[in-house]
Amino acid sequence: MKKLKYVLFFLLASALMLAGCKNNAGSAQEKADGIVERSVVDSAYKVYYINEDDVHIEGLPMIYTSETPEQLISECLTSLAAQPEDESLKPAIPENVAVEDSVYDSVTKQVDVYFNSAYSQIPKNEEILVRASVVKTLTQFDGVIDYVQFFVDGTALTESDGRPMIMMESDFVESTMTDVKRLNQETIRLYFASSDGSRLVAEDVYIHYSKSYSLEQVIVESLISGPISETLNPTLSPDVKLYDDISVTDGTCYVDFNQRFLDRINDQSFAINVYSVVNSLTELDYIDQVQIMIDGEIVAGNDEAISLASPISRNEDMIVKTQDTPPVVESSEQETT
Repeated sequence: MKKLKYVLFFLLASALMLAGCKNNAGSAQEKADGIVERSVVDSAYKVYYINEDDVHIEGLPMIYTSETPEQLISECLTSLAAQPEDESLKPAIPENVAVEDSVYDSVTKQVDVYFNSAYSQIPKNEEILVRASVVKTLTQFDGVIDYVQFFVDGTALTESDGRPMIMMESDFVESTMTDVKRLNQETIRLYFASSDGSRLVAEDVYIHYSKSYSLEQVIVESLISGPISETLNPTLSPDVKLYDDISVTDGTCYVDFNQRFLDRINDQSFAINVYSVVNSLTELDYIDQVQIMIDGEIVAGNDEAISLASPISRNEDMIVKTQDTPPVVESSEQETT
């Protein structure tokens, strides 16, 4: 199982360090039992703390040694409540806030974290940083934990309209080392492939992102990351990359992808790739059409039925019409102005 591969790496890293194989430059490489080669000192795994100025979070390298997801969750939460060695940082979980329980669901890959009533007394501007630290720490292990939900005194945190607040790593991806006052919060509508891959279905997602990023870039990066709902399918290869900044001129949005944008996944038509991007971006009222470029060039594409040679307008016929709006994922009542 994929999660066991992480366990093997954690144990391998610890054993190598004890054996004196540590390389301060991170150049020592090992490979075992199908694990992708990594540096023994792997800074990709971290524990996130809050800076003493209460305006950003910072990740410090951490070697995790747990053997099960449940143990890993406990290890993460314990680390989050501990005083970091760096005196400019403080624990993500305040001293008076206790984690009373955590429940892991291996099917949904969600962990529910139960805090005592003291959590509700955390100041608003600090609370969003607490959530960012906890969620980013717990969800950094691919294939183990995808979603996190908080409970306070037995009651689930909810959005302002009463919907459950279910968080994921990408909700806070730009909050690291970023002033909380420089974060935007926005609901975006993305279009992913239906279960049979023939049409597009809308998914609404509530996100936090740095004001230094454009909303158009956040939308496209979110499409590349894939859908949250298990009933939907991704529309773009995870190897798709964006070049340069996305620009908008006179209602036309210019997006530059690498060659992997032309890849078709799950036997879906190329139209799914194209209109997933076009329909998502034209949800913004200042975008009427999208010019898709490949490696900085305007090309025809690889499908005679759909040309990329000129800007493309929205296609409503590709969208599945339903009465129910997909759930909005992760929100916050925090003000970030």
